[in-house]
Amino acid sequence: MIHNSTKRSSNCLRKHLIRTCGGATRLIIATTFIVFTAQSVTYAQDVPLKVCDLNDECDNTSSQLELKQCIGELRDREDTRLNDLYRDLLASIPDNYENPSVIVTRLRASQREWIEYRDSYCDYKFSTAEGGTIGGLLLLDCECTLTRDKADHLFDEFPI
Repeated sequence: MIHNSTKRSSNCLRKHLIRTCGGATRLIIATTFIVFTAQSVTYAQDVPLKVCDLNDECDNTSSQLELKQCIGELRDREDTRLNDLYRDLLASIPDNYENPSVIVTRLRASQREWIEYRDSYCDYKFSTAEGGTIGGLLLLDCECTLTRDKADHLFDEFPI
């Protein structure tokens, strides 16, 4: 009897006739779907996204949309910080160097090249999601992390 039940269940699965299978088979299929779905959600949350979120400000988000908004706000804050540091650095150059025009020209060129690098690298990170919804989070986190690191570097290199 057990052999016939097992054979019937595997035949149902093989033929994808879920609605004609016994109740136990439907329960197993539904449970399997829920477990795999829960694992997918857990996996999405475990993806190392919040490199930028050093103070765990985004830990209380309850959806991917909220997490994306939170990391976007962190990115905007780091971008403002970088722009403020860059502007202050440019303003301080004439006072600290004998040939400020060369320094300003090279600093501006290096900053433009860094922006191109950041955008290109973060586009690559986005593409690793292969069209998945996690791509936007990867992009924002990458932009935020690299911008924060660049601001830290400017601050450490040129304390104003």
